[in-house]
Amino acid sequence: MGVPASWSDWPSSESAGWSSTRPTASPPGATTSAPSADIARSLALRDPFISVTGFNRSTLTLSVVRCRGERAKREQLRHLLRDPAQRALVYVGTVKAAEEVAADLGAVCYHGQQDAALRRRIQEDFTQGRSRVVVATSAFGMGVDIADIRRVIHYQLPGSVEAYYQEAGRAGRDGQPAECTLLYSPADRDLQAFFIEQSGLEDGSPLRDHAYARLGQMMAYAEMRECRHARIADYFGEEGVARRCGACDNCLAARPPEEPVPVDAIIAGLAAVARFSGRVGLANVAAVLGGRRTRWSAAQSWVEELPFHGTLKSWSDDRVRLLLAELLRAGLGRQSSGEYPVVELTQSGREALMRGAPPPLTLPAEASTASRRSTPQADAPVETVDRLRRWRLETARAASVPAYVVFHDSTLNAIAAARPASLADLLRVPGVGDSKLRKYGEEVLQVLRTPAAGG
Repeated sequence: MGVPASWSDWPSSESAGWSSTRPTASPPGATTSAPSADIARSLALRDPFISVTGFNRSTLTLSVVRCRGERAKREQLRHLLRDPAQRALVYVGTVKAAEEVAADLGAVCYHGQQDAALRRRIQEDFTQGRSRVVVATSAFGMGVDIADIRRVIHYQLPGSVEAYYQEAGRAGRDGQPAECTLLYSPADRDLQAFFIEQSGLEDGSPLRDHAYARLGQMMAYAEMRECRHARIADYFGEEGVARRCGACDNCLAARPPEEPVPVDAIIAGLAAVARFSGRVGLANVAAVLGGRRTRWSAAQSWVEELPFHGTLKSWSDDRVRLLLAELLRAGLGRQSSGEYPVVELTQSGREALMRGAPPPLTLPAEASTASRRSTPQADAPVETVDRLRRWRLETARAASVPAYVVFHDSTLNAIAAARPASLADLLRVPGVGDSKLRKYGEEVLQVLRTPAAGG
């Protein structure tokens, strides 16, 4: 027995004329526990046995690459598609993105606004191997079964885990290893929120709330630090799946050591969330804790007078956000699922703040004190560090600012050790953020590409 396109299309058991013998249903691959329950109700099944299997595909390596901006995404995309022998499918969220990304890559574009004959020809070319890479919207895939797709890349965040895994699952259908990569930027949420807002669903309607909840679950998947295969299995209700898969970026990576978060930092985070409860999102709370001015805080002059303002100014913005995310993960706070998500404390969070005794939290350890010394790192070429320092001195003099305003010595050492070959690589170096990447990124890469004197 198959299933219809919409769960509401199921007939009742009486109108369908089915017998009382135990029926068996075969829902689609991306059916969650909620639709399974809907099917059981529609069929008037009494205490049905529901078995969920088939979601743990260990031959697929699941990974998420966090990208800051469009340029970083394009560089990552080119890097992932560097193997000319691999057949790859790149999913995007809009027709415009499909056309732009395909043009940039010199690849084939596929979307629902093309005429049927053109879409059939593109599918045939891809199936027969005449095209190696297709950049497509979700329109690609219905009725298409190509066994040897080695890589599926999501260039933009899908609206749900169901949509993501259904599309990612088009990789490796021949049973051979394949890669499924999500290029993730938190700003991608805006596109999916726009789709929900344009869907015509009324504010407060269960369907609208459910759509935002599914989007939140997709973002949680992108930002998680645990096993991705286990999360997928848990989401769809499959039991008995190992907690460490060996086939996702989180399990394959050397897990960084954790370090305890100082109690005063946790208290500051709780106090900030409590003060702005239900009115602002994580980004603005993080900015206040870090003492950074944003468009929102600039319009609220009283913000700078708050006792926790700037408490974590020695932390990077990413680390402050990581702390706030950890508060949510620990059940001390929660985030709404509307168009503009806001945060508030849970009862547990309020009690912890009132007692001044929050539960212990940990975060990935930052670079050790030794790695922050001004002397070059062991694997940082001394000559490269010297060239970077000379460039920094010239840049600082031209801007009439101290040298450390351009980059700290520790950052120059880290750049020399990392030997970044692209802006995306440079952005991963500790101490290099979006602003400095825009200001100095190309110049730094040019310094690194310049041959050593006499070399």
